Amino acid sequence: MTAIKGTNSYVSLEEADAYFETRITSQDWFDTDCEEKEIALITATSIIDNSSWAGRAVTETQALAWPRIASIHDPRLGRLVNFSGSETSAPAEVCKATYELAIYYIQNPTVFGEEIGLTTSTTTTPDNIRIGSIELQGLNSNSEAKTAKGLPTVLPLRIKSMYSKYLNNGGSNTWYRAN
Repeated sequence: MTAIKGTNSYVSLEEADAYFETRITSQDWFDTDCEEKEIALITATSIIDNSSWAGRAVTETQALAWPRIASIHDPRLGRLVNFSGSETSAPAEVCKATYELAIYYIQNPTVFGEEIGLTTSTTTTPDNIRIGSIELQGLNSNSEAKTAKGLPTVLPLRIKSMYSKYLNNGGSNTWYRAN
């Protein structure tokens, strides 16, 4: 499967290779064959793309969530940053998160339960649980953690924090109410 920037990946394989040339502890990236690297980039993009982004997509037919029309507060700059939709790719932080999530999957091939992370993670839970007088019955003994796109929801917090400022409410589950 080929990673195509803007179609099924936020970054190209060449961009990822250039990124990892300047990153320490990236030998695993270069020890991996091109096909697996592209699969890792596509998987990382799919999981990141499924986030709850601020703003809206530029067109209804675009394959990925970015580019977007949005205004976000950049804490580093201390001001609003506007995205008009004229950008041709995702912000640098989203691209960096894609690189980092891809190498995370390469370095942790069993994170999905099987080798090379395109399979779903399966966790086993008991069918029945009893604590004192409380009993839960009929629990699914083979539950799968999946997103709406059928991909696992494995996303380390350190990676999500790279692009959280672009998410609705900054990626927080906390309600904010101005009085």
